[in-house]
Amino acid sequence: MPARSITAVIVLLFFAAFISQAQSILGDVHLGESSARYALICNTGNDFPDYYLENVDSFPAQSIQAYQALKKLGYQDSKITLMVYHTGDDFVDIYGDNRNALGEAVIDYENGAVTKDNLKKELIKLVSDASSDSEVVIYIIGHGNYAGGKPVIAFEEGTYVSYDDLVGWLKGLKSNRVVLLLDFCYSGSFLGNSYPFTGAYITSVSGGNIALFYWNWVNLTNSDKAIFGASGSVFFHPFWNMVAEGKSLREAYNYAKVQLLHWGEIDPTMYRDFRVARDVVKRQQPIMYVKEAGIVDLTPIARALSTAVTLLIVAVVALYAAVLFFSFRKQTKGQISSYGEASPGPRLSGAGRASVPYLNRGGSCISR
Repeated sequence: MPARSITAVIVLLFFAAFISQAQSILGDVHLGESSARYALICNTGNDFPDYYLENVDSFPAQSIQAYQALKKLGYQDSKITLMVYHTGDDFVDIYGDNRNALGEAVIDYENGAVTKDNLKKELIKLVSDASSDSEVVIYIIGHGNYAGGKPVIAFEEGTYVSYDDLVGWLKGLKSNRVVLLLDFCYSGSFLGNSYPFTGAYITSVSGGNIALFYWNWVNLTNSDKAIFGASGSVFFHPFWNMVAEGKSLREAYNYAKVQLLHWGEIDPTMYRDFRVARDVVKRQQPIMYVKEAGIVDLTPIARALSTAVTLLIVAVVALYAAVLFFSFRKQTKGQISSYGEASPGPRLSGAGRASVPYLNRGGSCISR
């Protein structure tokens, strides 16, 4: 087999292995593995004006559930900045167990102190404190809106944060292990290559979609309550449950996506028609994107391309193996035919008989 052919096969197999390994790297990312851990969690309001609901548990419950998950993974209060807007709601019940989650969390900013300026200050401080080896989690929960034709994160006190704001505030972040979680309408529009750090980004909706199904304030059965809690994000609540149990980001993400489809069967507040509900949930599906640091982009398009390239490589390698196999068989047949017993032998002429040489047991050539 020519050396060039061997090299080509090795290169193809190596490339296929790289794609597989690149995806497995993401599957191995677990929160709490770094010794230096920082987190910022912020919910920007607690009203749902489209439903004429005020002072709802959902947003503050979700921020505190994430806080509890990180605490379980070894994050210290001194390294967690928790910003909880719960104006008019002094009893936040996450799990439906009649426990006030507000009394179980060390909150740094509450209500009127949850502002754009304070978020900016804390993010800039986080950039200053974190090193390249630090694990950094940033989780922002609230309403998305549009301002100046661009999607923004809306604060209940009237201000908003844009994609450009976030990029600017996080400039200089040295950590190679950043997890940015965005939980609001249009959050998919906040994905981009301009973030000045490597890490994983997860948004509750894809692209510029709104989150029609993403917030829980309904009465659930006990089995559904075990998945979604009594209030919170119906995607990120199951996600944080899995993270708290030590699952990887990819495992938690995949689990939460499955539960989100299940939510389309039980949410009575939007669509009575399950087929419509399921279609909306699928169209608005969350997105996980990973940037650089040896980890490939795993947006849906990139995943599809990665799968297609992997299948193509497998097909090429299989075809090449088949060609080599049949080439080897042809060469083997030719070698066998060079010996007398495999040769068709000389033709007989008339009644005469040709003298056919053969090998005796001793290996000498005799005639008969």
